[in-house]
Amino acid sequence: AVLTKNNNHYQLEVKLICSEKSDTKVFYYDFDGNCLNCNGEIYVPEEEQSSEIDSNKEPDSFEEDKTDKVPTTKVCKDYSEWSTEYVAGNNYDRETRTLVRGFKEEIHYGEWSEPTTTVMTGNDELEVKSSTQTESVTTQGEWSTESTSKPSSKEGREISSRTTTKTSTTTSCTKDTTYTRTLTKWDNSAYSCKIIKLGQVECTYVKKGVCTPVTTSKKVTYYKYRDTITEEVTKTYYQARTIQKNIVYTDYILESEMPEGYTKLAGSEKVEYRYREKCDK
Repeated sequence: AVLTKNNNHYQLEVKLICSEKSDTKVFYYDFDGNCLNCNGEIYVPEEEQSSEIDSNKEPDSFEEDKTDKVPTTKVCKDYSEWSTEYVAGNNYDRETRTLVRGFKEEIHYGEWSEPTTTVMTGNDELEVKSSTQTESVTTQGEWSTESTSKPSSKEGREISSRTTTKTSTTTSCTKDTTYTRTLTKWDNSAYSCKIIKLGQVECTYVKKGVCTPVTTSKKVTYYKYRDTITEEVTKTYYQARTIQKNIVYTDYILESEMPEGYTKLAGSEKVEYRYREKCDK
């Protein structure tokens, strides 16, 4: 067995020989006699100057070597980088931290459409806004009934006329007329006869009246009108724009470093570790 004293530890090299087989084991001890790798721990010594000590010496000689200036505690190394790999063992100081991910909803809007009076309904992908506006609306009223009386003129009134020939038929009758004739003899066809004097007879005759149709025509003008109507009307206008929603996630970060507007993602926790060699207290 060979015992070597280094700056930070003792190195004990034991060579076992049994028949034709041999094996060499190396153990490391701190200056308090604690074994650093006897239980399977991984201990990687740094390169450093050393001096051999004969393990066959008496303990008193071993104590004499301790008169050199030897640190009474181990020098702690810096922590390793953060890792998700857990390392078991009691020879390390271990730090842990929990990382999480955050998320937020980003909303992107399209351009507003031109106003329209067509009714629109919004949904998750379409935003709709409405506005009202009072406007003066001018319309034409209904035409009046035709009349032969010409309507009065006024602002905003439209007058239409048409002239037509109107024909009518009437009956024209003549009255019965009477007349007399002086005859030399009696006339039985007469209405009446009377003797005036010898040889003369006065007879009365009746001429019946007659009726005949008479057609007449004349020009007739008919008029109609309609007025311009102006009203104050309240109209509702609609505009729409598209909505696009995206979920944005952070990388794994400390919850205390979560950017503004982000929410912790449930179930996203991830533990990281880092280690360094333990220091004696």
